[in-house]
Amino acid sequence: MTRESALRQSIQRQQSGAPARRISDMVAWCAIGLLSLFIPPNCKPQSTYPLLNTAASILALTNTEADQKHPAAIDGVITSSTEYGLFVQDRTAGIWVDWKNPRQFLPGDRVLVEGTSTAGLFSPDFAARRVTVIGRLPLPTPRRPNMKRLLAGDYNDQYVVITGLVRSVALRPNVSPPQRVWLKLLVDGDFIYATLPLEAYGAAEHLYGARVRIEAPASCTKNLNRQITAAMLSIPDIHHVTIVRPPPRDLFDEPETSIGGLMHRLGLTHPEILRLQVTAALEAALELQAEGFALDLTLLVPLASSEEEIRTLAQRVREIAADVFFRRSQTIGYQLSALIESPRAAICAAEIARHVDAIAFGMRA
Repeated sequence: MTRESALRQSIQRQQSGAPARRISDMVAWCAIGLLSLFIPPNCKPQSTYPLLNTAASILALTNTEADQKHPAAIDGVITSSTEYGLFVQDRTAGIWVDWKNPRQFLPGDRVLVEGTSTAGLFSPDFAARRVTVIGRLPLPTPRRPNMKRLLAGDYNDQYVVITGLVRSVALRPNVSPPQRVWLKLLVDGDFIYATLPLEAYGAAEHLYGARVRIEAPASCTKNLNRQITAAMLSIPDIHHVTIVRPPPRDLFDEPETSIGGLMHRLGLTHPEILRLQVTAALEAALELQAEGFALDLTLLVPLASSEEEIRTLAQRVREIAADVFFRRSQTIGYQLSALIESPRAAICAAEIARHVDAIAFGMRA
C-alpha cells in the first residue's frame, strides 16, 4: 500500500466516525445542563454584594438597597425577643432580626446571625437564615435617650434606659404572650408604652404609681405608609424593671395635676407629632379619593382655648397640608375646625373663629 492510499483510508475512517462523535458531544452537553439543575443552592454562585458584618452597616442602607438582599453576618448579644423576632445588638448598633423561633433564646445570649438585609417598615431589618448561640455576654450599656427623639423613632431597636412614673398596668387581649402586659409610663411630660411577658403580670400589677427605671430595647409601631404611630419598650422580663420610688400606700396621696396641665397643647409642645397626625390623615384621604370615594374632610382641633393658640396651630396645619399636596402632586378639599369645650374658650369664640373655617361647641364624654 502506497503512502497516498494509507492517507486516503485514514481520512475516510475519521469522516465515517464524525457523526457518532457529534452525537456523543450533544449527549454530554445535555447531561451537563441537566446536572446544573440539581446543584444545591449553597453551591451556586453567591451574591456579588460585599458581606455586611455590623448592624450599623445594615442600617446605613436605604430600604430600597436593603431589599436587594445584601449578605450579612453579625456577632452580637440578644437584648429581647418576641413572637416575631429578636433584638440583637453588636458593638455598633442594635437591629431587628426576623427569625422563625425567637423564644428559644434568652437575653444575654451571644449569637452569630447569618442572613441578608431586608426592607423594614421604618428602617432596614435583618432576615436571618441561621442563628447560632456561641456563648453568653453582659448586656450592652444602655443609652439614655432624649424623649422627643425616642418618640420620633431615632432609637428604634437600640438598648435604652428610661425612668418614669407608671400610670397604668393592663393585659392586652389578642396580643402574643411575650407582649401581653402593657405599662403606660409618664416620662418628662410624655407618655410611652412598655410591654412585658404574661408571666410578669403578678409583679407588674403592683407597679401602678411607682417610679421605675427600665432597661430594654426601644421599638416603634408603624402603619403601612412606614409612619411611626407610637414608640414603645420591649421589656424581656420583670428583672429589667427597677423600682426607684415605690407606689404610695394611698393613691389619693398623688400630687394634683392642674386642669391647665391636663389640657396641655401637644401640638404646640411637640410639632413633630402634629405633623405626623395631619400627614397621616391627609395621605389616607388622598388614597381614598384616588379610589373614587367622595370625601367631606374636616380636620378638627380639640380643646381650643385661646386665639393665639389656635392661630399658631392653624398656621402649622395649613403648612403641613401644603407640603403633603406638593409631595403627592395631589390636592383635596378640607375644612379646618376648632372644638370649643371650655367656658374660657366660649368667651373668646369669636376671636378663635377668625383663624379657622368653622367652630363647634361640645363636651367630651
